[in-house]
Amino acid sequence: MNRPPRTVLRLLAWLALLLASLWVLAPVWAAPPPHTARIHFHRDDGRYEGWGLHVWGDGHALGADVLWTEPLKPSGTTPFGVYFDVPLMAEAESLNFIIHRGEQKSVATDQLLPLDEFHNEVWIKSGDAKLYAMEPGVTAVPPAIVQMKMAAERQPVGVWVALAIFLTVGFVTVIAHRRTSRLHDQIGMQTSLLAEARAELARQTSVQSEMHAQNRSLAGIDELTGLLTRVGFRQALGATQAKARRNRNGFALFYIDLDHFKPINDQHGHAAGDQVLRTVASRFVAAVRESDTVARLGGDEFVVIADELADPLAAARLAAKLVSCATEVVGHGDLLLRVAASIGVAVYPHDGEDDALIASADAAMYRAKNAGRNCFRFAAAEFDDLLAQHESAEGIWRDALLNGALDASWLELTAVAGGVWARRVAPCVRKAEGGALKVLPELVAPDAGLALDADLLLLDKLAEAAEAGGEGSLWILAPARSSLSDPRFLSACRGVVARLKPAGAILVLELDAGMSRPEGLADLLARGVKCGVRVTDPSRLRVEALLPKSVSYISLIPDGDELHQRAVLAVAAAARGVGVPIVLSVCATASVPAELGATAMYRVT
Repeated sequence: MNRPPRTVLRLLAWLALLLASLWVLAPVWAAPPPHTARIHFHRDDGRYEGWGLHVWGDGHALGADVLWTEPLKPSGTTPFGVYFDVPLMAEAESLNFIIHRGEQKSVATDQLLPLDEFHNEVWIKSGDAKLYAMEPGVTAVPPAIVQMKMAAERQPVGVWVALAIFLTVGFVTVIAHRRTSRLHDQIGMQTSLLAEARAELARQTSVQSEMHAQNRSLAGIDELTGLLTRVGFRQALGATQAKARRNRNGFALFYIDLDHFKPINDQHGHAAGDQVLRTVASRFVAAVRESDTVARLGGDEFVVIADELADPLAAARLAAKLVSCATEVVGHGDLLLRVAASIGVAVYPHDGEDDALIASADAAMYRAKNAGRNCFRFAAAEFDDLLAQHESAEGIWRDALLNGALDASWLELTAVAGGVWARRVAPCVRKAEGGALKVLPELVAPDAGLALDADLLLLDKLAEAAEAGGEGSLWILAPARSSLSDPRFLSACRGVVARLKPAGAILVLELDAGMSRPEGLADLLARGVKCGVRVTDPSRLRVEALLPKSVSYISLIPDGDELHQRAVLAVAAAARGVGVPIVLSVCATASVPAELGATAMYRVT
């Protein structure tokens, strides 16, 4: 009986061993690929009320048209905590998700779960940005077994069978031809493996780059400018609205579109356009406060959220500043590039919220473009009208200062019983030498420099009238708030007090309250103290804890001409009682007759 050749027996033994290994490992390797991702979530305090899971992207099977789902509720509980079962698409490779409670995120950034790495099951501990491939704290499994199981689960049975057949045929071929072609086969195999490794390295590099860009985009960061993207802007807008609702205040939204940007891209290339976008973006950031938000929506569109800025005139000043930032020249090599900006301004809550607020600002931006570009418009027409009136009034004041036509007239108050006289300075403009005086229009939010020049001039005229022997025990001036912070105005006030002292007169600085928060009033009073003001009876304003201890007198003047006059007299009586040379008087209104052809007299009974 002829015995089989030793080589054949050796091949049969190897084949039997290989088939036996496949038979033993088949239950592990044959596990079908899962179609559900299970996300475990653990909190040390065991409280999960209000927590939910957001899922987006094309990896889940919650709906073909769903890109961002509503918060999912837990599917069940385990000793570890709660878990969420998310159905997957058949060919899904990754899953985008974030666990959060309200606006508070559980992890530092949005999470991208690569299914082939975590085999569709992940554990998360509250406050930790790490994804765990196994339950944290359980008995560790030897790395070799973990790697074998993970590798097995990544490969279907057909791949392993095909690989086994390929290895068997290759082994037989190598043994049969080892004496004639071993060197050739080894070189060919090494060349093939090297090529595959290079291709895999290139693919992995490309995938890593794409994932990095995707993660930054999902996190809301623009690659070019470093600003927030549309996703980040939406999150910031929601947070700002929530804060405004809690504090019962408002904010302004600026929708910015750069003008003349496309010709730069067309004529000088995208590198020049990118330089313009980066430079303008950095200028916008420098122009706003740290509490404000600047974002790039895409292309040449930007948005700015100015927190706690609901005053239309203050918003107008910031909008003008942003227009100026955009129009400055941008250098790129030997080129000097210039763009402009059209800005739409919407104010919350006056112009709506969420999408309605954005749409209002966008519509206002297009009105700015139709008005000639390189300007801004409000979403509310009444704010545009208010701005036009303010600009007209400011122009009249500037002309009066430059032409030396600014003058003053006096509104007199008298009380028969107390014998108190008060004179309130009214800024006027004299149209011609010896002509009648016309009261200047009120500056709602004057430029600080313009207001200071006017207040210093009026202080000087007040002192001249007092030294000329004009009757009056109170001399009242309503300065701008910005003047109270300027050392020149404070020094001038002290000089006027010295000039009024021989006559025993009192200087009253009358300020419009115009504020809803007590800390703003406390700041205003602190400025008054620098002028020598003393404040008493702060309980009427309920800001005891905020007022400085050195302050000993304050008067609150309500609306209405008659009440206003009575309060001024009360200021005089109280000031005399404590010997105060300067009184800071906070009022809601300070009305002055529109025309002062002669001195207006009011008798208080």
